[in-house]
Parts: sequence; structure tokens; C-alpha cells
Amino acid sequence: MSATLDASHFVRFFGDAAALAIPGRAYPVEVLYTMEPPCSDHVRAALMTCLQLHEDCPAGDVLVFLPGQEEIESLARLLKAQLLGCQLKGANGPQLACPNFVVRPFFAAASAEAQRLAFEPAPSAHHRKFVLATNIAETSVTIGGVRFVVDCGLTKRRAFNARTGLDSLKAVEASKAESKQRAGRAGREAPGQCFRLMQETEFEKREANAVPEIQRVDLAEVVLQLLVVGVSDLASFDFVSPPDPSALAAAVLTLSALGAVESEAAHAKEAKKPGKSGGGGLKGKSPKSRKGLRLTLHGRRMAKLPLSPAWAHTLLVSADFGCVKQVLSLAALLSVESIFVCPGAHDRNQDDGEDGDREGGGW
Repeated sequence: MSATLDASHFVRFFGDAAALAIPGRAYPVEVLYTMEPPCSDHVRAALMTCLQLHEDCPAGDVLVFLPGQEEIESLARLLKAQLLGCQLKGANGPQLACPNFVVRPFFAAASAEAQRLAFEPAPSAHHRKFVLATNIAETSVTIGGVRFVVDCGLTKRRAFNARTGLDSLKAVEASKAESKQRAGRAGREAPGQCFRLMQETEFEKREANAVPEIQRVDLAEVVLQLLVVGVSDLASFDFVSPPDPSALAAAVLTLSALGAVESEAAHAKEAKKPGKSGGGGLKGKSPKSRKGLRLTLHGRRMAKLPLSPAWAHTLLVSADFGCVKQVLSLAALLSVESIFVCPGAHDRNQDDGEDGDREGGGW
């Protein structure tokens, strides 16, 4: 089972079914907390922790968890500047375990080359590698050489507001299960340490598991696919984690406005009228109940497209307005997280013919 899965929830859902837990190989990890409440600027808190760790701790790479790309790029600039200063002081001061360093950002929107560099080992035993990552490094991948984890305690989650109909991506507190998984990254190859940038009392107040995604996203696509497989009574469907009724109602309203669904009663009434068919186009009324819904022909066409219902509808009706190519381009651009790649200093150095892995940092 997944490392962050709430197994007891699934055991109860499936009638007290047996659960088989297979623990992964892991070394002990010492978890450390702050003595005082950390500053509100988690980038600065992570920076100070990395600098102290670099000066006082033995050899070993560092994995820093931050909520998003903006924080990662900001910390990368600050960390490189500060570590270069420490390196110059080290020439006349105490000898550091790893006098040199490389900084490797790692997030989903990074280029393939930048992501590859995060997995490469440090250039030598005298280098310490700092990997600055989002939760993509939490469970999906394992980066070798990591002995220390710095956890800012935040993650970004997508949430849907049924009242406004808008999605938002906000930095929120990571759950205990997510924090435990992050700490485990330090103990994959040898004993390690995890520095949580919060007090232990604050950590104990956090939720044990993250809110299921079905309870915080737009359900229009979920409802559309349920109707495709024959689930017409959404009110009585047995969800593992039941979503909010208002979210289901908003999803039905959206699909109705797009002409994808109608009630069985409305369909029977329309069927009695000659020359009527369930085509596309926007509808002004929505089904009064989530019971007895059915897909229209337009809705079935929408369900075949790997797009959100709004974009599927737009693409299908674009032929009527002679703008299929333009809508295809817009749908492609808006179906990915980012269409731009901002090269880091390492990529710019390569373009200039310079060695990005010289002493002092490779980013």
C-alpha cells in the first residue's frame, strides 16, 4: 500500500478486509525540531538551516522540501550566494567536512536536463549536494546520497471552490503522513537526520492524513465518467471518501449548462416532441435532482476527449464557428502546468561554454 495512504479508512470501507503492510528498507532517522517558533518566511528559515548544517554536519547530501517553484528558485539564489561566502571564509577558518557544494533545483516544471542533474552524485567527496525539491521527491523518486532532510512543513494543494467555480493552488500545512515520508528520504542508504522547521507541539496538532483529492477538486469530470459507466443516481453512490453535496450539485449544474446531461424526466418529455434530439450547445436549465441523470449525445462525445468538460465542449462546438485549430492550440496550452522553461544559471553557463560544475556550485 502507499506510504501516505490511510489504510484503516479502506479497511472499514471494504468490510474489515485484511491489510498487508510491506515495510521498505530504511535506516534510523533522527527527527529534530526548532526550539522556538520559526519565522514566517520559510525560505529564510530553510536558508539558515542549510547554512548551519553545511558548517556543522558531516559529509552527506541535503534534500530541502519547499512548496513550489518560486520558493525553490529564490532559495537557490540565496543559498549559492551565502555558501560562496562561507567558502571564502573557510580558506582561513575551520575546515569544513565538504568545503565545496552544488545546488540542484528539482520540480515538475523544470527541464529534463535540470531534473537529471538532481539525480547525479556530487562531483567529488569534497562536494555537498543541495537538492531543492517540491513534494515530487516525497514519494515518486529516490535521490541517492541524501543524509539530511530539511522540511519546511508546507505543500501545495489544489482546491476547488464550489461557490465561485474556481480552482486555486495554495501552500498549506503538510500532514503527518507526508512529513513522515519526507523524513524517510534521509534514511534510504544510511542513518540520517531530518530538520523540521517547526516546534514539535505544532507538528502534533497537524492532521494525520491529507484531505482526499475528491473532496477538494472540481467533480464535473468525475460525474461525467460515472454517467458513462452507468451510474445515474449520484446521491446514493457509495464513494470511498464522499465529496461535499454542494460540489456534486455544482458539477451537475456545470454539465447541464454544457448540454452534457439531462434528467430522465426531461428526456422522456422531449422524446414525445417530434424533431427533437439531444445535441450540444449551452442549456439554460439544470436537472432539479442528481437522481435519474442521463448523458446526452453531446455528453458522450465530451467523455471521449481527454480534456476537462469545459474544454471538451468548447472543442466540439468550435467546428460550428470555424475555429477548431485555434481552440486546439488554446486547449493544449491550458492543459499543462507550464509551457515555458526558465533555464537556471547552469544552463546559461553551458550555453556560454563555461563549466557549470566548477568548485563553488553548479547552479
